[in-house]
Amino acid sequence: MLRRTDEAIQELDRAQKIDPLFPQSHMGLPWLLFTARRYQAAIEAAQTKGDDRVLALSFAELGRPQEAIAAADRAVKSTPNPIILAQVASAYAMAGKQEKARAMLGAIEAQARQRYICGFNVACVYASLGDKESAFAWLEQAYLARSD
Repeated sequence: MLRRTDEAIQELDRAQKIDPLFPQSHMGLPWLLFTARRYQAAIEAAQTKGDDRVLALSFAELGRPQEAIAAADRAVKSTPNPIILAQVASAYAMAGKQEKARAMLGAIEAQARQRYICGFNVACVYASLGDKESAFAWLEQAYLARSD
């Protein structure tokens, strides 16, 4: 957010040297590079770390839908985590699989009725689908809930 990506990368590297088992240092780099819009670097880091969610999103951002869909398919099989599933649903939407994204969104919203799920993640899927009204409704809900 502060556009200090290189410093953040150094800190992740330092964290890994201090505690090699600290999970954020292993999975944080691909996500950090993705959010910095360094998609090719994010792909390389995600391939090393096995982060199919970041692969799916990065390939989708680069206009490589077949690779995005393949990575998304792998990511869906590897986790029940609704945050990661929301990110994968966004990748499906960007890769042209809107119906798959909507189906996943329905499942995520069903979970949100049963337990807390940060509305920001749901809003991102709606934004990827081009549904601004629903995206803003979920952002409002997240704001009112003081989401993380």
